Amino acid sequence: MKFLVLLALIACSHVRHNHANKHMHKKSHEELIARFEDPRRDQWQKPLNVLDKMGSLKGLTLIDIGSGGGYFTKYFISRTHKTVAADVDQVFLDFVSSRFKDQSNFEARKIGYTDPLMKESEFDVAFTANTYHHIEDRVNYFSKVHRGLKSQGRLVIVDFKKDQNAQSFGPPIDMRIDSAQVAQELRAAGLEILTLDEQSLEFQYIIIARKK
Repeated sequence: MKFLVLLALIACSHVRHNHANKHMHKKSHEELIARFEDPRRDQWQKPLNVLDKMGSLKGLTLIDIGSGGGYFTKYFISRTHKTVAADVDQVFLDFVSSRFKDQSNFEARKIGYTDPLMKESEFDVAFTANTYHHIEDRVNYFSKVHRGLKSQGRLVIVDFKKDQNAQSFGPPIDMRIDSAQVAQELRAAGLEILTLDEQSLEFQYIIIARKK
């Protein structure tokens, strides 16, 4: 029965992945970057709250998966030993490369839709915000994230609640993934759930998992 449920989740993810990406790219890259970097985003994204939940990043290597224009990347650069902004879209990577060109602890990395291209045990922290619902075959994808984390390395996911009352921002509700399903998929990928926080942010949840 569990195997059938997992197959159904994988099949649905293929449709959702294409749907979510088509929905996002109805806008130009310029429009998307302007939206991602809009200062008003701070009011609902509350990046400092997210950073507080993540704890100290001093001396750590971090990959920001789906970094877009670098909204969270800019916070990580000043707090980590090294930050990698990773995205499937070269236009976004060109933007962040120019934006952070003077930062010696920064790298831009193009990744695949099905592979985060993390070397084995490369990172202390993997972070992804507003991206989980875009990823196809998520159990397989986050198994690769698991491989790329160091021992006891952490994965932090921020994404939109699948809640009719939390639709002021983000994708349509049919594209969102419930936090319980995210936790189930991460466990299937070999990760241990440390916290599932639906209180700190009004419209989003924060999930922190760890490499066993």
